[in-house]
Amino acid sequence: MQDPANILAWHRAISLAVRVHRIARGITRTQAPELRTQVTRAVDSIPTNIAEGVAQPSDADCARFLSYAISSAFEVESHLILADKLGLKLVGIEEALDETRQVRRMTHGLRKYYVEKAKREKTEREKTKERDG
Repeated sequence: MQDPANILAWHRAISLAVRVHRIARGITRTQAPELRTQVTRAVDSIPTNIAEGVAQPSDADCARFLSYAISSAFEVESHLILADKLGLKLVGIEEALDETRQVRRMTHGLRKYYVEKAKREKTEREKTKERDG
C-alpha cells in the first residue's frame, strides 16, 4: 500500500484534471449538452483510480485499478478529440490531449510494474507451496 502523493503519475493526473476542467468550462450546454459532464467525470476518474490502485493490498488489485485509470484516459482523449471535431474552439485542447497521452503512458508503465510484481509474488507462493507440500 502506497501513498498516492508519492506517485508522479497521480500528480500529473491531478494537473490534467484541473486543465480539462478549465477547458470544459468553454463547452456550453447548447454546443454539446452532455460532453462537458462526460469529459470532466472521465478526467476525474484518472487520479482517483490511481489513488485507489496504489492503496490496494495486492499488486494484482492495484494493476486492475490502474487499468481503469488507463481506460479513463482513453475516454478523456476521445471526448477532447470529439470536442475539437465538433469545432468547439476550446483553448488549450492540443496541450490537454498531449498531457492525457503522457499520463496514460505513465500509468501504463506503473501498471506494467505491478503486473510483473504480482506475477513474481504468485510464482514465489507456488514454489513455497510445492516445497512445503
